[in-house]
Amino acid sequence: MELVKHTSKNERVSSPDNGLEKTEKIFAEYGEFILSVIRAKIQDSEAVDDLFQDLFLSLVRRPLPDDLKNIKAYLYRSIINDIIDHSRKIKYRKLETSYDELQCNIATDTSAEKDMSNKEQAGKIYDLIDRKLPFSESTAVKLRYKENQNISEIAERMNITKRSVARYVSSGLRTIREYVIDQEGYYYDC
Repeated sequence: MELVKHTSKNERVSSPDNGLEKTEKIFAEYGEFILSVIRAKIQDSEAVDDLFQDLFLSLVRRPLPDDLKNIKAYLYRSIINDIIDHSRKIKYRKLETSYDELQCNIATDTSAEKDMSNKEQAGKIYDLIDRKLPFSESTAVKLRYKENQNISEIAERMNITKRSVARYVSSGLRTIREYVIDQEGYYYDC
């Protein structure tokens, strides 16, 4: 059975035997280098093995071009890209798991439990607002969200301009959001 090959300018396709031979030679010569780079970036031994094998298989499928001058640099860049992809997959799986757990919790909550939980969370947030914000920002945010007043009503009640109210609310929310993000560790590096 003969392989059907569709090639474009950017795509390298070779027979599996040719790719395997080239890859075996590369891994014989650069295998220790590849492992050392992966181990320097990843601590989990299972992930190291997976990344090492994935690189091998990808080079079998798409062998290095014959005219490549700096094989080590190419391998290093490939390894780093594979590690980045691996990290993204792990983060994505964690987010999916968290989302699934959240959906399960929401589905099992009764309305009374939801009301109680929402009131408790709101109370914690308003306590946080009182502790972390200056008095004017705290007052503006609580009037806006706890007492459900609009900007005009708040401006009249606090005896300030609407623009000042909007600035207090915006600044207060930004400060609380940043504090919560810092406390919960909700940042993601890629």
